[in-house]
Amino acid sequence: MDLIRYCEFHNLFPEPRPIGGWLLARLPASVRHRLTDNGRAAAEEATGGELRFVTDGHRVRLCLQSLDTDTEVHLYRGDYFVRACLLRMGSVQTLELVEEERFGQLREAEKVGGRVFAPSVWRVIFGRARIVLHYFDSMGGELRPPVAAEKPASKWLAYGSSITHSSLTGYPAQAGRRLAVDVQNKGLSGGCFAEPELARFFCDSCCWDLLTLELGINMRGHFDEDEFARRSRAFIDTCVTAGRGKPVVLITVLPEGACLPGVEPELRRRELAYNACLRELASEFEAGGVVLVEGAELLPELSLLKADLLHPTDLGQAVIAERLAARLGPILGKNGAALSPERGSGVLM
Repeated sequence: MDLIRYCEFHNLFPEPRPIGGWLLARLPASVRHRLTDNGRAAAEEATGGELRFVTDGHRVRLCLQSLDTDTEVHLYRGDYFVRACLLRMGSVQTLELVEEERFGQLREAEKVGGRVFAPSVWRVIFGRARIVLHYFDSMGGELRPPVAAEKPASKWLAYGSSITHSSLTGYPAQAGRRLAVDVQNKGLSGGCFAEPELARFFCDSCCWDLLTLELGINMRGHFDEDEFARRSRAFIDTCVTAGRGKPVVLITVLPEGACLPGVEPELRRRELAYNACLRELASEFEAGGVVLVEGAELLPELSLLKADLLHPTDLGQAVIAERLAARLGPILGKNGAALSPERGSGVLM
């Protein structure tokens, strides 16, 4: 079966493997191979990617494999969670998706509350792992990708470090649900270096109405402020020019352990210089739709970090999501996104 024709690979660029199956990477090989080692590895992970389809059948089977780690795959009908399936590292496992007995009630429920995805849409949502799709069987049912009316109208592309390259509890997934937008998570753990090839790819091959750039934390240990400014300015300029007025949101470095006085003086100095640079760039490109969000506003206290004093806890990610959604909502509203009160109600995915 030609799955590209019958299913939607959201935030994914499936590519055939020589030994069989399709690697569900978030960036195509032609782009991945222009990144750092960390960037290439992170881009192969299916984080926040989804296999989406609509079928008139009552049962579907698919075979998946996680290459490097145990991971969970979450199954949804539209906005409604069905169950989580554990994929054991290395083993090829068959998942069976069976229509819920109360599927008819889901259709009625969407008439009462706000709806982001239509309940007719099966969503197979992946976490942080390299995933291979080996087999898909619709069991004789007719299959099609979801149409525009069955999905969010607005699209958000999130680029950044491991803080952005987060699992289903991360701030992009949670803020996206609050805002009723379709999220493309392009975070690259340890590999957010603002390469020009990536900026061009975002503009040429990714459809977005809003772009957020969480820049700085990965480059801080490698580049001085002049090189950071050069890379960031070129990246932003490409996105603003191609975006033609679509909002680009810059997020300054989120608070973390190195920002404490006297802990790591050089990293602290460079971090402060990076943030000053981002503020200047936001002012420079303001007319092109660039908006600044201070990381300190999103993460108000260090106790929301893990013991490494760098990565937010699940609660920290939820706080970031809630505060960022409050900032992005008016920005999306000004650019024509259909945001209703119930869609901004803070319901978690």
